[in-house]
Amino acid sequence: MSGLIVLGDTNIGSTSDLYPAMRIFAAIQKSRAKCDVLSKVNTLNENDRNLLKRARIFHFGSGSLKSEPSRSKLYEAIDFAAEHNTIISYAPQIDLSQWRMRSGELRVLRSPIATADIVQLLPEELLFLTGQSEPEAAAEVLADQGVRLIFVMLNDGVLVQFGREQRMFPSNGICDSDVFFGEMLGRIADAKRPLRQMSTDDIMKWTESVIAFSCK
Repeated sequence: MSGLIVLGDTNIGSTSDLYPAMRIFAAIQKSRAKCDVLSKVNTLNENDRNLLKRARIFHFGSGSLKSEPSRSKLYEAIDFAAEHNTIISYAPQIDLSQWRMRSGELRVLRSPIATADIVQLLPEELLFLTGQSEPEAAAEVLADQGVRLIFVMLNDGVLVQFGREQRMFPSNGICDSDVFFGEMLGRIADAKRPLRQMSTDDIMKWTESVIAFSCK
C-alpha cells in the first residue's frame, strides 16, 4: 500500500491561500502516494486524528497560520502528528499580499520550523524565515533548528540539505516548486520508513530524478 500524505491547509480564508495547497494536492495525486485532507471544522475531530495516525507525512503551508481558528487547529494537528511519529512537512509559500511581515507575523511563520522534519523554501522567503539571504547559509540555519531535510528552490536549480550534507542540483529551466515538492513527498511517503532511516543517497537520487521532469 502506498504511503498516506495528509494536508493541513483546508480551513483557510481565501482562494489565494488555498491555491498552493490545491497544487500540492494535485502533484501528490500524480505520484505514487495517497493523499487526504483534514476536515474543515475548527478543531481536530476523530476522523482527523485517525488520518494523522495513519499518515506517513503531514504537510501544510502558511495559509492556515494566517488567523484563528485555523492556526490553533494547525498547531494541534502538528503536536498530534509529532506524538505519533508522523513526518512533518512545511512549505510556507508566503503570499506577501496577505502578510505584512512584521515581527509578530514573522514569529507565526517561523513557529512550525522547530517541529518540522522537512521544509521547502522559495528564494524570497529565505531572509524572512532564517535571517539569511544566501541559500547555503539559510539551509544551515534550518538544520541547526533540527530540520532534517531542506529544499531551497532557486531559479537555476534546487539546493538540498539532508542532515549536514548539502548538494546543489542545477536545472535547465525554472522548477515548478509544487510539482517538485509533491513528487518528492510522494516518494518519501512511499518509502514507508522514518526519515532518519533514509539514506543521503536515497534523497539525492530521488531529487535528481524529480528535477528531470519538474524543472523545464
